[in-house]
Amino acid sequence: MLYAVKVNREKEKLENLIKALLCGLGGNICKIMESSNWAHVHFIRIQDSVLTMPESDEKNKILKALQLGHGDVTAAHRMLSNLLNEVQVTQLGLFKTKEIVHPDEKSLKWLKTEIADEESNVF
Repeated sequence: MLYAVKVNREKEKLENLIKALLCGLGGNICKIMESSNWAHVHFIRIQDSVLTMPESDEKNKILKALQLGHGDVTAAHRMLSNLLNEVQVTQLGLFKTKEIVHPDEKSLKWLKTEIADEESNVF
């Protein structure tokens, strides 16, 4: 009987650890996604500034580099979205929850908006 109680406690500890790790991992992924969102905004601002420059070979080189960089940021954001989805599906399968613990509590508003935007494919 004592052995069964001990095994059950160890199982609960492991489940709690896995649940906490998945919650934190989801939050860390969202924190990184914030950086890709900021990079997206910066690329757009730089592009708008460059478009006001007179036509030149240098302008075309800058625009091409901006286009490639923006494509990379978009791809990274999509991969992070896929990774977050895998974490949440694992959470749902194991614990029937999609709880995320974000490293920066002030950013939780962004997190909720981002998840809603992902569902509507805004990015």
